[in-house]
Amino acid sequence: MIGITVSRTRRAFALAVALVAATTALAACASPAATPASSPAATSAADSHNDVDVEFATQMVPHHQQALDMVAMTEGRDLSPEFAELTQAMKAAQTDEIGLMTSWLDRWGVDPAAAESDHMAMMHDDSMGMMTDDDLAALRDSAAINFETMWLTMMIQHHEGAITMAQDELANGMDADVRALATGIVSAQQDEIAQMKAMIAAG
Repeated sequence: MIGITVSRTRRAFALAVALVAATTALAACASPAATPASSPAATSAADSHNDVDVEFATQMVPHHQQALDMVAMTEGRDLSPEFAELTQAMKAAQTDEIGLMTSWLDRWGVDPAAAESDHMAMMHDDSMGMMTDDDLAALRDSAAINFETMWLTMMIQHHEGAITMAQDELANGMDADVRALATGIVSAQQDEIAQMKAMIAAG
């Protein structure tokens, strides 16, 4: 399994970025003669978004950040090779995705910190898959023999929440770039959930 997670995660993120680039390019190449500048449809697809897109990005940024906080807890521990590679793949992908979503929020004139006021509500909404402060403290203090299984169990829940959020974006969002990223998140995190469940089963 070593190497599989990295390649799958990179492929999923690369696909999302490629779809974003393709959407932007197509919008840039649209004929001005076909759509009068005064028409609402003249706005490029890359600049079209709705409240669902904004909510997805503002909530997914802190959601990803919590995953990075969990990855940080693995540092300095004696980890199995597959587990170590999995955590680094997640770190790389989710760091890139935070940067992408933050750039969208900046483009839309939305403060990326806007979701902070909703942080506690997110932690207590089971559909979000967020860990509570007590969960994170228990993970941080867990013995080495239990750490990887506890971490994987929590991250499965965390990924399931991210997938639910991404599926809501796909059902109700408008921005093609955001929807492309949501597609990549669903694909990559479903693969990682399958791997994490197999790792737990293998002991």
